[in-house]
Amino acid sequence: MELFCMEETRCIIQEELTDSDGFSADEFYVILEKPYKYSPDVDLDAFVEDLRLQSFYNLSSLFNDTQGLGQFSSINTLSNQSVLKFLSFYECDTTSVKTCVVIDKSLKASIQVHRKNISSHHEFWSGLPDVYDSKYKILQLLYKLEQWDIYMGNFEEELINSSPTTLTSSFKECDMGAIVGDIRYTSSIRSVKCCYLINQGFQCKHCSTYRSTLRKNLQRQKLALSKDSTINLNSKKPHSAMNREELINKVGVLKERSVQLNNENNKLRKALFESIKTKGHKLNQINNQELLDLFANCQTDVEKSFPDINSLQRVFGEQQRYYTSLSSKNNMRWHPMIIKWCLYMRNKSRKAYDTLRNTGFIALPSTRTLFDYSHILPSKTGFEDSILEHLIKEAQELGMYSEPHKSFVGILQDEVKVSQGLVYDKKTGELVGFVDLDSTSNELMKLENILNDSKPGLATNMLVIMVRGISSSLKYPIACFPTKGITADFLYPILWETVESLEYDCNLKPVFITCDGAAANRKFFALHKSPTCTSGDDCFWTWNPFSMPKRKMFFISDVPHLLKTARNCFSNSYSHNQKRKLWKDGRDISWAHILRLYEENIENNLYCQANKITRSHIDLTPFSKMKVNYAAQIFSETVASSLELMYGDSVLETVHFIRHMNKFFDCLNTRNLKESARKRNDNLKPYCDIDDPRFEYLTKDFLGYFSEWKTSVNNRNGDYSKSEKDNMQLSHQTLSGLHISVNSIVECSKFLLSEGVEFILTSHYNQDPLEEEFSHLRHKGGSNDNPTVYDIKNNLSQMRVIGSTALAPIHSNITKHRKAGGLPIDCRPIAKKPRFSKLRV
Repeated sequence: MELFCMEETRCIIQEELTDSDGFSADEFYVILEKPYKYSPDVDLDAFVEDLRLQSFYNLSSLFNDTQGLGQFSSINTLSNQSVLKFLSFYECDTTSVKTCVVIDKSLKASIQVHRKNISSHHEFWSGLPDVYDSKYKILQLLYKLEQWDIYMGNFEEELINSSPTTLTSSFKECDMGAIVGDIRYTSSIRSVKCCYLINQGFQCKHCSTYRSTLRKNLQRQKLALSKDSTINLNSKKPHSAMNREELINKVGVLKERSVQLNNENNKLRKALFESIKTKGHKLNQINNQELLDLFANCQTDVEKSFPDINSLQRVFGEQQRYYTSLSSKNNMRWHPMIIKWCLYMRNKSRKAYDTLRNTGFIALPSTRTLFDYSHILPSKTGFEDSILEHLIKEAQELGMYSEPHKSFVGILQDEVKVSQGLVYDKKTGELVGFVDLDSTSNELMKLENILNDSKPGLATNMLVIMVRGISSSLKYPIACFPTKGITADFLYPILWETVESLEYDCNLKPVFITCDGAAANRKFFALHKSPTCTSGDDCFWTWNPFSMPKRKMFFISDVPHLLKTARNCFSNSYSHNQKRKLWKDGRDISWAHILRLYEENIENNLYCQANKITRSHIDLTPFSKMKVNYAAQIFSETVASSLELMYGDSVLETVHFIRHMNKFFDCLNTRNLKESARKRNDNLKPYCDIDDPRFEYLTKDFLGYFSEWKTSVNNRNGDYSKSEKDNMQLSHQTLSGLHISVNSIVECSKFLLSEGVEFILTSHYNQDPLEEEFSHLRHKGGSNDNPTVYDIKNNLSQMRVIGSTALAPIHSNITKHRKAGGLPIDCRPIAKKPRFSKLRV
């Protein structure tokens, strides 16, 4: 009983203390830079204020000596000793403050640059503390400030003089005695949103944007000064407002103009009569009248059958009727769509076009007329200024300069096989067929030939570079280069020259480069790898040195090619050449499962799930391995579901592999806005949101699946060599390509969406347009599907003029085939090669 009373006495809870904030405890502490104990009777706010004030005065005493402050000096003013100031100055005759750092009594920091406060939301504050209660934190702030530059703004004198007198979105900075390197500027035009502080190598995006406005003002002023002071015939100034000298000058100009017009009229009249005498053809009146009556009677029926005036049939019928109604066929002005269609038909087969035209069944433009349109552009290899100008016109007509996000483009590059041989070009007098790259590469090859005492090599391939629009339908082959199997060291300057031409000459913004998984392309990617990257990291982007502001350039390995290489690895697992034995988590991933499914459930059955699978899908040949559709149909949800239904857990890992590849291809092959609704597949929707869940699936689940696969193989029990373990997975080239493409497409899509692009169709990242171009080049040769360098450079010149009118082939190595009647009407006028020299007026 006594023991119980003692324990009860010990458990009696004493009355706890309560502080000014209403909290109860035995002892009270407040934590600032370290814990401080305080009495519960003390006002907590006043206690904290005293501690911070004491810390502030301690800091002030620490900075009495400016040693260790770098370019900054500690300033104590008699009028205001409640703040701690650190100033940096420009090195000039007059003392001028560059930056000012202020630490107040609350230990908060603020920065002034050129007497302007830096916003608390500026990216400079990222990674810095909120409270500066120690000398180390203040030195950290000053050190970072030394690493950042002060943006100079638009300091050029000509831009300052061209600035408007009333500035609303900008202001004119006074003379701060600013010196940056060897540049000293006394004034500058800055945007009202100027960042002032910029990281080294970057620019203020607001001032850079306003810089274009200043340049436009400067150009307008120069244009106004350069105008001739003589009489302008288009001037609307009335004669009553002119003095005697102006009237005399105008009469003289009008006389000269009249003489020039009369001479030009006489020359044209003479040329017209000579053309009628030599080329005139008298039509048969009976045939002409019959056709006129036929078109007149059928015109109403044609309009009812084809109410859309922009339909192909309506345009063709009206052109035929208009041609027959002309008394002089030389006055015929063909519709641009008819010209492009005829250029395409004649490009496919000259004899077929000539036969169709000479029969007289339908009226078509003459060969000479088509020649004037098809040869408006030079047929040369490399980069040409006229081709870049034509690209600019194409971009303007597509509205790519109307909004900033529409000017984003991609670069596609690939090689097509050509036959070796030399062809004499009678227009230039050159022998075409040698290897011909950019100027630097050509000089290196010449030096190599001299050292090796060898002759110039004949080209075996043609490297074609195409510009692909992202939010537009632009597909333009910008250049071609005869090669003998391109290597990374020669590919590097060509592609970066392409980027430079697009940025500076065409005002387009390339953001990605797409190519297949060839060794030269993989090495080209690796050339951009940062020294800080580990050996296992795949390089999928680099900085674009020609962009303003600084922008990333992404590298993409063509997704359809990756799908084929993954299928090829899969097909060699326990089948075909049996080089691989794919294995994951205790189960085989075998092509024998596909073979068994086909032979037992598809080949001889009338009704089956995977009804698209044929023997050509199973027994692969070198030709069928090139078909993207065969690979896409093997990696389909239908095949995966059929395997799972028929064979259960024995094919579990094969089913997982097929489903991952199926979703991967669906996510990276979105082609239009309505395909997902038609096929009831959300993976085919366009990307409209940066937080789209498919991005997370691709970067985490899909790539994580192959990481787990690799870990499973490495941890497999048994005595397996490295090569045997490598053969249990996909090839390292395929895995590297998958990592590069997924990371690049995800980051590039997020960047484009953040820049204002409404939606992303990921099929714009693949090489299908380039494959279509190669198909046209091969079909042009008929039975000879191995064209020469001369053939390709001429055909590319014509295809640039034809543009989208060139029908996509029905059978080709692409995942999207054309549909009947899917050709849009293009009413834009086509440039024509002049037959006569222009008369100068």
